Amino acid sequence: MAVRTRVNHSAIAGMFLPGGQIYAEADRIRYWSQAYAKAAAPKRTGALARSIKSDRWGTNQHQSQFNVFTTVDYGRYVSEGTSRINIGKPMVLYQGPRMVPARWLWTKGWLVESVAGQGANNFLERGMRRAMRRFGYL
Repeated sequence: MAVRTRVNHSAIAGMFLPGGQIYAEADRIRYWSQAYAKAAAPKRTGALARSIKSDRWGTNQHQSQFNVFTTVDYGRYVSEGTSRINIGKPMVLYQGPRMVPARWLWTKGWLVESVAGQGANNFLERGMRRAMRRFGYL
């Protein structure tokens, strides 16, 4: 018959609570994930990088979640990209005067049937992976 050994559950639970070793390690990874995501974010105006935040959800060891996210509306589209948009019938995009066939001359634009989407730039995921590699988890 096997002998069972009990573990002090309060000591293990304490490792996950604020001040515990596992909580501190997760918080350190969250901090560096946020820092690396800010470094990897596109910086046309800098608003996207400034909007990257992180927080902790949950009240105990069973519900704790650490999140890194953006607060701007377009952050999701930059991170996940957009798909190809098929217009269905020819449409003119106004982008200044262009040399086009005579029947489209009045539009001063380009005749298009589809618009290619923006590619994904997973800066949040890259930041998390870089932080996980830093501490030896990947």
